[in-house]
Amino acid sequence: MPRFRRCIAALSAAAFLAVLALPARAQEPFRFEFFVKGALAPSGALATYDSSYDPHPGYEIPGSYARQTLNIDPMSGWGVRAGVTAHLGTMLGLRLSAGWDETPLGGNNPDFQLFYKYTAWLPPMTNPTYGSRLTTVEWPATSGRLRRMTASLEMNFRIPLSPLWTLNLSAGPLLSFFNGKVDPLGYEELVYERYGAQIFRYYFVLLRLPPLTAFGFNGEAEVAFRIDRHVSLLLGAALRSGTYAATPEIASCLDYHTLQEAPAEVMTRLKACIIPAPLTLRPSPFLFSLGFAVGF
Repeated sequence: MPRFRRCIAALSAAAFLAVLALPARAQEPFRFEFFVKGALAPSGALATYDSSYDPHPGYEIPGSYARQTLNIDPMSGWGVRAGVTAHLGTMLGLRLSAGWDETPLGGNNPDFQLFYKYTAWLPPMTNPTYGSRLTTVEWPATSGRLRRMTASLEMNFRIPLSPLWTLNLSAGPLLSFFNGKVDPLGYEELVYERYGAQIFRYYFVLLRLPPLTAFGFNGEAEVAFRIDRHVSLLLGAALRSGTYAATPEIASCLDYHTLQEAPAEVMTRLKACIIPAPLTLRPSPFLFSLGFAVGF
């Protein structure tokens, strides 16, 4: 039995070497190959977004604050890629491709903190009483998405492995167009105060990630398996650069309990208090793809 297994292994190795030694003319490329692929991106680098403002502006005793930290985790995303490869010779080609992908944003967040200093007149006392209160509000998980459209022009290097298998290596400049949204940031307002008692109303602030254009680099290794004379199955792994770095914009805000849209005057006061800080998101540089190519 061991001798039989060794014979099978030797025959398999000989068959594999024979396939690799087949005439190169079986690997002659098409003049053009059009391809479409589905893409999967792993999760990216965790980011944090800090927000703080004065909930009692102009008060005679400074020190009031409202603050929080959003944890923003670029999770695994998906997308599509399509393009054409023009073969300039047996091994060299030029590839033009475009893609679209979306990265969901998540992350668990600590509580929203409110520290409020105030002055109260408590009857029958005629002198003011100074006080403060610290309130923490449970905050939901981050949600949102980062969209990315890309365009790239790459040199393609084709390495025939057998009549059925080909290794494609490509590299070139990448142009990325980002946009998206992230929420919820926090905002509170004092709606009632009497004799030292306060009632606050909290809001979810929805942030828009404004459009951003970024230049980068894309490199890909791709294995092609020829299914028939014109169609090939493609399996690839790409490494691409590109970071989103911009200042979010306040899009709208919702009541913490009812999720109804806040009145216009609340938005006016909110924008006077909260000045968004810059945000940097680093989606995964890796992209894995599976699809088909049709050659002519």
